[in-house]
Amino acid sequence: MADVYNLCWKLAAVLAGRAGDALLDTYEDERKPVDQNNIDNAIANAMNHNTIDQALNLSPEYTPEQNWAELAPLWHDGPLSTAKRQAVNRAVASQTIEFHHHNTEFGYRYDSTAVVPDGSPAYVPLDEVRLYEPSTQPGAPLPHAYVEREGERFPLGTLVHGGKFLVLAGVGGGAWVEAANKIAAENDLPLVAATVGILDADLVDVRFSFLKNREISDDGALLVRPDRYVAFRSMGAVDDPEATLRDALNTVLATELR
Repeated sequence: MADVYNLCWKLAAVLAGRAGDALLDTYEDERKPVDQNNIDNAIANAMNHNTIDQALNLSPEYTPEQNWAELAPLWHDGPLSTAKRQAVNRAVASQTIEFHHHNTEFGYRYDSTAVVPDGSPAYVPLDEVRLYEPSTQPGAPLPHAYVEREGERFPLGTLVHGGKFLVLAGVGGGAWVEAANKIAAENDLPLVAATVGILDADLVDVRFSFLKNREISDDGALLVRPDRYVAFRSMGAVDDPEATLRDALNTVLATELR
């Protein structure tokens, strides 16, 4: 599903004449490392079950009495109980790579010509498998946030539905929104733009989730791709937001916008 989600908007953009063919080359660049990581983790999950077996030290070659004797230290205090319990607890805890693989499933990031680096340090996960850390660093998935507009509440990420690009700015980033709207109109580009904030914004950050995870200032902005991945980030204001956004879109789409 994620492979298709990554590819569909790229095919649509190329077929519509909004992107160069080079955009299609980013499909393998982005998805192959993710798919390989999924395979590696699935194998590691399966193999890790052996650690529990080893900690319990049960065997079909043992008699029933021998297997019960291996389990006895778990519920009867004795000289081997502490070591046995610690070994089993550690083995069971290690299997959280199977049941808490949030970073594997949600936190993977893309590195290709369809992402514009912003010079920030490379992402080093606290845990490669278990812990998803929301971020707006280019290449990361847009963090979830609920917003409201005219009394309607909806997830921020739904604004890309229908194959749209999305520009999100802080409450002081109106210039980014104006620039995005101008570029969209001049190039017939499916792009929506809005400021997000607690007060005086196009979209109200009802739970402060965007504020917590946006990693930009009030006059900064994000460019989000139709697959909900951050393509470009400006931490603050720039002298020419229109030229900056156009350059970013040209890089992502491998084309030359007006």
